[in-house]
Amino acid sequence: MNLLPSPHHLGQRLDLLLAERILEGGTRGAELFKMRERRDELWMVGLLGLRGIHVTLEDVQACLEQRPGRFLLQQPEARLILGLRIAIDEIDEAVELGSSLDGERLRDIHIALTENLEGQDPGTFRTGSPWDTVPGLVHPGPALVPVLMKRFSRHFDLVLGDEPFEELHPVDQAARIFGRLALIAPFRDFNLIVASLAASQYLLANGYPPFLPKATDREEVELDLGGSDMELARRFASIVFRSLVTMRAV
Repeated sequence: MNLLPSPHHLGQRLDLLLAERILEGGTRGAELFKMRERRDELWMVGLLGLRGIHVTLEDVQACLEQRPGRFLLQQPEARLILGLRIAIDEIDEAVELGSSLDGERLRDIHIALTENLEGQDPGTFRTGSPWDTVPGLVHPGPALVPVLMKRFSRHFDLVLGDEPFEELHPVDQAARIFGRLALIAPFRDFNLIVASLAASQYLLANGYPPFLPKATDREEVELDLGGSDMELARRFASIVFRSLVTMRAV
């Protein structure tokens, strides 16, 4: 039995916490920079955990500062961390500029993430089955991917489900985006990370914290991706709620 609160209830609690933060005056200057730096490090640890790569905050900090640590800078793990640094910076910039979350934006995220990884085709849609398929998901054939991505616009034609997209809470909308991108899996690899980053861009653009998963969330997230929209929205909202609580404690 799923004991998580309903996504609607979690969305309301998120709105209350955000309102409290505004009333408290928010953060400025050096404090904001430190908070964002910590956010990004937690973000990277969590996204790599979803990938099944277990890293620590110290691992991430060593790679970003290019000092000796667990990974050499030539290793895939270090290159992924540096790629995430670029992708997250670009997401923050896109949010500040009000850029649309569309198929081209998704390609930009994939390029930033993978351009320094060997054996990847940055920004290129897959021509076969995705390498990082999620159990329980039946992905569309590769011939459909360019069409689906071309339609993936700010109106989110592709993410319509049982409930009209525009009637959902913004956090539930982000969950729908995450789930549909994981299903489409437009790239040969790293689709779950790209879907997470895209959903986070949508959250940030609507005033919410990013989707900051933990490595321990991986199994439940994958199970819910294969379930109903409601199950995924509940899991997703609980992680976003935890993200906000975590960031308030930084």
